[in-house]
Amino acid sequence: MGSKLGETEREAERGTRLAERLTLLLSVALSVAACDGSDSDAGTQGQDECGPSAYVPGLVAHGPNGYRVTLLDSMPGPPEKGENRWAVALADATGLPVSDAELIVAPRMPEHGHGTAVQALLSPGDTAGEYVADPVHFSMAGVWEITVGVSGAQGAPTDEAVFTLCIES
Repeated sequence: MGSKLGETEREAERGTRLAERLTLLLSVALSVAACDGSDSDAGTQGQDECGPSAYVPGLVAHGPNGYRVTLLDSMPGPPEKGENRWAVALADATGLPVSDAELIVAPRMPEHGHGTAVQALLSPGDTAGEYVADPVHFSMAGVWEITVGVSGAQGAPTDEAVFTLCIES
């Protein structure tokens, strides 16, 4: 009887060790899966934090007072860390180009609560309603909100249109 009891104890011990190893293996597998770079919070972590506003020439932002700002082009394109040159077009609520407005381009990094110390200078572009902003400066990689402030001709409303872009390093 003693040998039967010893054999049963050894089998139970082997089963316990096997269960412990399987539990450890499962824990490691779950940890690896959790760190695979994907996020359940898409849009808030890693590369997904850039959100839906990836740069493409012709990207449009509308202000609440009716102005429409189109990001015609960026040099380099897509915009990157450092100095960039932007060509933008401004149109009123009816779609007509606006050439007599004053624009301000103000990049801000909302996650960090800072903007940039470099002020973009704006000049008229080659076509009615087009403007060139240079330099549009991004001090670091990450998500930036770029506000284009519009002061229309005398008596016209002011407005702000915001682009949200992910700047790569």
